[in-house]
Parts: sequence; C-alpha cells; structure tokens
Amino acid sequence: MKSKHPNTKMPTDAEMVEAFKAYDKDGNQYEYKISKSENWNFQDISEAVLEKYKSIKGFILVTKNVETMSINTIYNCSNGLLYKIKEKMEMKANRYQVEGRVMRRKQIGLTKNDISPYVIEEISV
Repeated sequence: MKSKHPNTKMPTDAEMVEAFKAYDKDGNQYEYKISKSENWNFQDISEAVLEKYKSIKGFILVTKNVETMSINTIYNCSNGLLYKIKEKMEMKANRYQVEGRVMRRKQIGLTKNDISPYVIEEISV
C-alpha cells in the first residue's frame, strides 16, 4: 500500500492485521469487523494476513445502527470462516483471470449467508 503523502508511513500487512484485533478474557485473539449492514468487507488480503488469521480464535462481526451509533447484532464466528475468505478470494481471482482483468485490490465481502455456517453465537442487542 502506498501513501499519497511522501512523509506518511503506511502500515505493514502485519500492522494492519493487528489493528483489527479483539481479545477475550482468556487472551484469545479475534479479528473484528463492524458494518452498518450484514455485509462485512475484508480488504488488503495478502498471504501474510491469511497466515495471521490462522492463529486467531475466530471472527467477531458486528452490525451497527449509524443513526444512534449503537450495536444491533454481534456474530461470534469460528476460525473456519478463514476458509470462506480464501474461497471467495480464489473465486474472484479466477473470475478476473477469465475476464482478462487485473485484480488490483485483494478484497472481498462476506454476507450473513456466507458467515451462517460459521456462527457460534449470535447476540442481538
């Protein structure tokens, strides 16, 4: 990732992954995403990021109400969600290759249907 400003240091892949970590009371790490809809974006998915995801306990995906700035639902997902992320990245790469396009950004979106098989706990607030 490059900055438009020459004196700005851009975070490394490892720093980006660490920026979106949550921890439970036992010290287990989770990746978390917050969205105003039931569609969560995963951006800048490098091999280093995928490797780091292997060491986390799971994913915490949250929906929020932007008008009240309150949480609607929290989805605690197993680490198995990593396989869905990889699958969607591979599908996107294959689609781009067939279409003769270059994939400039390694990003995907996961919907509630995508995450459903991996949800361990759903908390409505």
